[in-house]
Amino acid sequence: MAVKFKVVEMGNPRDPNAPKKFYAKAVNVSDVSLRDLGKEMADQSTISPADALAVLEMLMQMIGKHIKNGNTVRLGDLGTFRLNLKSRGEETADKVSANSVIGHKVIFRPGPELKDILKTTRFEKVAAVSSEAQEA
Repeated sequence: MAVKFKVVEMGNPRDPNAPKKFYAKAVNVSDVSLRDLGKEMADQSTISPADALAVLEMLMQMIGKHIKNGNTVRLGDLGTFRLNLKSRGEETADKVSANSVIGHKVIFRPGPELKDILKTTRFEKVAAVSSEAQEA
């Protein structure tokens, strides 16, 4: 199966006067929930759906706990999870405090095996051209 993409016309946010260009943008076909993954794992193994879901939920809790404690979570060939901060720039180093932090997000970096799996990804163009304004 191929990853579907649509064509989107977008302007350059750094240069509003630059001509717009066309880009490929991935189309989300559907969502797969934690419960869906648990059922699929159970179908392909000897564990029950409830056990698979319990392991996945515990993994999510443990990753969150360790990231909140400032750890990088390395899950072998799956990949690495770490926290990234967004902060205001202050005039001096002494002025930087916890109040300077204005956002945070989890960064996931895929591991070698997941990267190898994704190397065989195929792409398929769908639908007509859409513009950035229509996306909002």
